Amino acid sequence: MNCPLATNYGDPIKRLRKIHEEGRSTKTLAGSVKDVAPGDCTVLGAPMLLPGLMQLFGQTRLADMLPNPVKVVISNNAGPPAPLYCAGARVTALYPVSIPAHGVGVNFTVQSYMDGLDFGVTADRASAPDMDRMGDLLVAAFEELSQAVLGEGAETPSNVASIGRARAEAAAKARAAEAEAARAKAQAEAAAKAKAEAASRPAPKPRAKASTKPRAASATPRATASRGGKSSSET
Repeated sequence: MNCPLATNYGDPIKRLRKIHEEGRSTKTLAGSVKDVAPGDCTVLGAPMLLPGLMQLFGQTRLADMLPNPVKVVISNNAGPPAPLYCAGARVTALYPVSIPAHGVGVNFTVQSYMDGLDFGVTADRASAPDMDRMGDLLVAAFEELSQAVLGEGAETPSNVASIGRARAEAAAKARAAEAEAARAKAQAEAAAKAKAEAASRPAPKPRAKASTKPRAASATPRATASRGGKSSSET
């Protein structure tokens, strides 16, 4: 779908309205021919024909000789409205990555995620060597459009980052508090269970202690040799 970007308008609101009008008329035209376009590509042999044509297109370098109707491709994708998690960590952004085609120097792709928009810019280094500058201009243009539509104090990329960090820190603190509460609850349940198990056990029976009484030493009389017919004993 070919849509002019209305770069000849200095007012961001007029520029946005012009892009909207051009895009709507182009979509209407594309929808009128959609019904007559063949839908079953397998019947026409497209899965086998298209790879061969693309390979021929690249090997013969036709993209360098044929005029290209566009130099910039812009696409938008609807992302998940709910937060995503990876290995327990919350995903804070989803930056799209696209591939420039033959003859296209820059690709802009924007994808929604929860209540925000993430921009991905892919470019050919030879066609657009100053893409860092393009990124800064993109942020400045978005801030200009946001302030023109929503007024001063609107959430722009410059303060959305700080707002996002504050929200992420608050969410992290809330998760830490939840984890601490769950840990304290688990410890309390374990202590109560141990106490209940201890109370349900029968009381141990007292054991009799072995008495160690001293034994009396027994004196056994010893016989001694007698002399002169007399005998004596000693103890």
